[in-house]
Amino acid sequence: MKLKNPVITDNSRSRDPFIVQHKGIYYSCYGGYSDKVVVTRFSTLDKIAEAEEKVVYKCDGSNAENWYAPEMHFLNGRWYIYGAPNEQGSDCHTMQILGSKTDDPMSDYEYLGEIEGINGRWSIDGTLFYHKDKLYMSVAMGDLKICEMESPTKIKTEPKTLITADYEWERQMLPIVEGPAVLEKDGKLFMVYSASDCRCDGYCLGLLTFKGGDVLNPDNWEKSPEPVFKSANGFFGPGHCSFTKSGNKDIIAYHANTVSGSGPTGSYLCLGVFDWIDGKPYFDAPQKEVEF
Repeated sequence: MKLKNPVITDNSRSRDPFIVQHKGIYYSCYGGYSDKVVVTRFSTLDKIAEAEEKVVYKCDGSNAENWYAPEMHFLNGRWYIYGAPNEQGSDCHTMQILGSKTDDPMSDYEYLGEIEGINGRWSIDGTLFYHKDKLYMSVAMGDLKICEMESPTKIKTEPKTLITADYEWERQMLPIVEGPAVLEKDGKLFMVYSASDCRCDGYCLGLLTFKGGDVLNPDNWEKSPEPVFKSANGFFGPGHCSFTKSGNKDIIAYHANTVSGSGPTGSYLCLGVFDWIDGKPYFDAPQKEVEF
């Protein structure tokens, strides 16, 4: 299977891509600057542009809008969509949740409100992951933070700063670390994150490697000193990724610009294949054509 990047050239469907595979079928969701949250379903990655869609949340002028970076997670037999909308008349984005009414990703969803424990606090790009049977969330709250979850809708521990934007490549236009995505292979845990302001070509991906011990202890995470994925080959500002599989190949989904300086409104959905070298993920560079 060969695909040409970008695989979707509709910006409203491309921002902050999240793809998950469940029972042999791919699902995705998007929201961004639109007035809705949409779940999509497709059989293979080459069908993503023509995926079946279902609107699972609609802004009616009185409820939360602009759901930044929605992600789908299957927890305790139910699908949860985590995103960061803002309430009408407010510029503050907070982590809020939709929950499916059945175990079908394309079922109806209900609005569950904010994540309990960080109510009212600026929080975006939350991602959830299990490690040794405990549920954690990493979330951008100025810095990149991490906490343990008591349940899919409530935090157990106060979010603790995992990393700040220290390196120059994390501080292009503005010092920002956001968009965490978790990988685990052979018992090793990694977190990929986006760095710098998404409006600039310097937007890129960084890598954290967990060294063992307490996941909540920032000293147990090692930050790579250089970005692991950055502008190249006619793609600018690649960032905010998620991971899936195609057969036995590991796939990264990300958004990138095809025109320098076009920022968030000019980014499109791209896919790539990545490898593992010396036990760590290796992403190489954005490519105009990928083969799975």
